[in-house]
Amino acid sequence: MITQNDYLDAVRRELRDLDPRHREAVLADLREHFADAAEQGRSTEEISRALGTPREISERAYEEFGRSGSTAERLRTVLTVAAIVVAVITAVFVAFLLPSYTVADGTGDESTETLAAYLGFTAALVTLVPALVAAVPLVVPLRARGVTSLTVAIVLTFMAVVGGFTIGGFAVPIAMLAWAAVVVPRGARRGGFGVVAHIVGAVLVVSPFAVLARGILTGTVGLSAWGIMVVVVITALAVLIGFGVRAAGWLLLVIGAAMMIATLIFPSMLAVALWALGGVYVTIGGSHALAPARPHGSAAE
Repeated sequence: MITQNDYLDAVRRELRDLDPRHREAVLADLREHFADAAEQGRSTEEISRALGTPREISERAYEEFGRSGSTAERLRTVLTVAAIVVAVITAVFVAFLLPSYTVADGTGDESTETLAAYLGFTAALVTLVPALVAAVPLVVPLRARGVTSLTVAIVLTFMAVVGGFTIGGFAVPIAMLAWAAVVVPRGARRGGFGVVAHIVGAVLVVSPFAVLARGILTGTVGLSAWGIMVVVVITALAVLIGFGVRAAGWLLLVIGAAMMIATLIFPSMLAVALWALGGVYVTIGGSHALAPARPHGSAAE
């Protein structure tokens, strides 16, 4: 025969990953239910059946409040911080390093200036707005981070689209990392990612090659030996990602980061494309490497 204390102790054990404040609130609510039901003459067994098992109660609580220090929240934090770091680097590059404004002097000669040089330091600080937006999920209560992360991802996507008419696609990696901070924790809470998610990731990795193939066929794009080697390596990594090999994600992340760093060191006409593509690989590679895989035999997505 189960007692009220046995039931509450079982619930407390199931709620071990819940924030202590929320855990005590749930237990206090259960005690009130027991007290009210006892006044109506109902037995402990009846009350327990009506409330549900300790596991069911814990699942509802975690869904509402989230897990304190759980894998899902750690993943959200890591990906959110990554979005902030990329946003800050993007702001510095776009405002202070990238020549993007053509200026004519009194003699008719033209030169290019950075955004900070052309509009002033204060105006250049506007480029930090995406970083501030990306940081919002880190300062809201735990229970609100899921909704906040989704809202931030939508806002950053809008900013990336609008920014495409001014600074090009430099904001794309920020938006992608923000979406990763929404999708990856959600998948972790559902038990990890399976075959379908891995295949989708692999397809996204090789999708830019469609544009490359078109350029090669029309003769507008040529590939050096190094270019061919990069395509072969990335294609191989895409195949490995499709099979769920975690190390392939880390390697793709390194390649993406190298592409973004190369953009910073050697700005060119292809800077926007290289930066955006590097951001795609950093996001997909990092997400694949960090996200838990669904155990074999589990239901597919």
